[in-house]
Amino acid sequence: MFEERRARHWLIRLERLTDVVFALVVWRLFTLLPRPDPDVPEWDTVAELFAAEWQSFVLALLGLAIVIVYWVQNNTLLGYLRKTDAKHTAFAFFQLFFVLFLLYAIGVSVVGAPTTIRVFWRALRQCW
Repeated sequence: MFEERRARHWLIRLERLTDVVFALVVWRLFTLLPRPDPDVPEWDTVAELFAAEWQSFVLALLGLAIVIVYWVQNNTLLGYLRKTDAKHTAFAFFQLFFVLFLLYAIGVSVVGAPTTIRVFWRALRQCW
């Protein structure tokens, strides 16, 4: 009885955690969208912004669509479960890792590789 309640409680916590991670990924994808900078007026109209940065918009919106579909499927599948165990929790964390990796890949595509990562790889190459 106690194990059954504990497994249900862990499932609820796992659902909350995945919802929070997916929500943060969606929020971060919106922050990756290009925005006009008032200090550097490169674009006079919104049409010029879209024309100049269309690839960034497409990447971010495509990633957003993938994440939302994945989130809905995840919630549907978790809705059928009554409890969880260690194996399922490990698979859920593995799934969240790939969602965060997708976010990273889209961020690198839209913004470019962060300087710290370039410095890290350069230092790693010098060690070999």
